[in-house]
Amino acid sequence: MKKANYYFILFSFFVLHLNAQLYFQEGYFIDNDNNKVECLIKNMDWSKNPDSFGYKMAKDSIVQTKEIREVSEFLVYGTDQYYKRHTLEENLVDLGGKLIKRKGQLVFLKVLFESKSNLYAYKQISDFFFYGNNKSITLLKYTEKVKNTKNIQGREYQKQLYGDLFCEDFDIKRYAEIKYDEDKLTDFFQDYSSCVDEDFVNFYENKTVTKMDFKITLGGLYLPPFETKFTYNSYNQQVLIVKNKFENLVTYSIGIETEFTRTNDRDKWRVFFAPNFQKLKASKTDALYPSRDSSFDASALELPIGIRRYFKINKDHQFFVSTAYAFNAALKKDFDSNYRGIKLQDQNSINKHSVIVGVGGTYKEKYSFSINYYIIKRHTIDNIVELNADGTISFIAAYTLF
Repeated sequence: MKKANYYFILFSFFVLHLNAQLYFQEGYFIDNDNNKVECLIKNMDWSKNPDSFGYKMAKDSIVQTKEIREVSEFLVYGTDQYYKRHTLEENLVDLGGKLIKRKGQLVFLKVLFESKSNLYAYKQISDFFFYGNNKSITLLKYTEKVKNTKNIQGREYQKQLYGDLFCEDFDIKRYAEIKYDEDKLTDFFQDYSSCVDEDFVNFYENKTVTKMDFKITLGGLYLPPFETKFTYNSYNQQVLIVKNKFENLVTYSIGIETEFTRTNDRDKWRVFFAPNFQKLKASKTDALYPSRDSSFDASALELPIGIRRYFKINKDHQFFVSTAYAFNAALKKDFDSNYRGIKLQDQNSINKHSVIVGVGGTYKEKYSFSINYYIIKRHTIDNIVELNADGTISFIAAYTLF
């Protein structure tokens, strides 16, 4: 058990170290002297607008910090993390009337859409700003009030957009349908830019989402010589431990796998969950000591969760390494031994887990094959017998359905 804890702690440390490394991505900032500085920015995938950010000039450099007063804008390449500094021209209040920011304070506005007409978000209170034909950054005003237990939504922001971003191809209904949220406002700005034939960049399309791949898996397992162990009470009430050694075993597994990736990671790191069914059946006879004959027939559901790191080789091929921690749940279970006539003891502390490392490759992100090594592989039969199959090797083929 101590060995299992060690590997689990090592696994957790690896994940934490991984997360720390993932934060730094290529980007730039522009300082107050209008110098554009290329660097690695600590991407926190901010849910609210930041007032500062961390960065490094190179991978092995020390982490430095830039405050809002020092930077006019910054961008993390390939993401929606693009911010421009703005001096508020009026107080910002939430829907309940609480003051959030005062006129004259500096804020980083998140750039959702950029063209001759720009859309910005201040996510602390889900306010939106725009830059249009009036040539200034203006708050899109939105109010709500309760009347007869119903929320009545104000339409002032729709009037602002109609007055400043008018397109002859749009009827009044197009403006009345605009909702005060990122999706609908960004859609409108894109439609408007297309209508007036302006080039644009939709940064909102780069927002971080979790992508999921669903696979079916089929594999084989090679168990090197392994052993079972159980505890029983002898006739004189002594507690004895019996170990039975078995020859190597070849069996199969079949399962499914769900793999998750965050889009701002550009598919390098993924988390996976791969439940699979395994058949474990073996017997042992002893010509000299028939009393030592034993056999078992067990079916197990292995529930591994782990992480993978992908390395792109070319357009069609990728190489990956992985590590996982698995819980092994017994399904069908049967153990037979001449010791069955004696009282066998329940072992609630029996280990039922695996620690796995592996390597593999993919083809066109549709087919994959991996070889996995079990640092630890433990199962239980009837909560009495522990099966120790450390050193098992598995070969897994997978096909991505969607």
